Amino acid sequence: LRASDRWILEIFSETEHVAYYALLYQIGFAPTILIGSIVLNYLMPIIFTNSRGEKDNYIENIKLLFNYCAVVIVAIMLALDIMGESIVLLVSNDSFIGISSYIKWFFLAGSLYVFSQLLELELMSKLERHKVFYTRSITALIGITLNIFLGWSMGLKGVILALVITSFFYLAIVSRAIHSL
Repeated sequence: LRASDRWILEIFSETEHVAYYALLYQIGFAPTILIGSIVLNYLMPIIFTNSRGEKDNYIENIKLLFNYCAVVIVAIMLALDIMGESIVLLVSNDSFIGISSYIKWFFLAGSLYVFSQLLELELMSKLERHKVFYTRSITALIGITLNIFLGWSMGLKGVILALVITSFFYLAIVSRAIHSL
């Protein structure tokens, strides 16, 4: 998913933007992935047990979970919007306050990534390795392409936008692969 973001910023933008991106990633994306992985490890046995190996039950359980998660994600994004400056000051200094409004977008991208990983487990459980390879390869190509074009034209904002868009594409591609089972 993050195949070229920092390289593109180094090439098309300022070195300062690479530092901004790294801080935003550490505040918004990485914790989401870590917490999301813990939650996934807790929920997966429950979802698989409730599904009893039936694809339709699994998909219905995932849809229900997605609806609950969507509400939580929106609430957290609102909280991050309100508390972004305080969070930046907690982990950095006031020279980074100008980027605090971007934290929520990293959180959204991380949340979509975690949810895509949750869906991808269904492909792995069915030993559909070629579909997992396909979803990840296509997503990486989309991410690199978006990073190049958006990073070149918009700098830091473009690379952040590319991360969010790529995360949406990852979710869509994995969803499509699941429905083709």
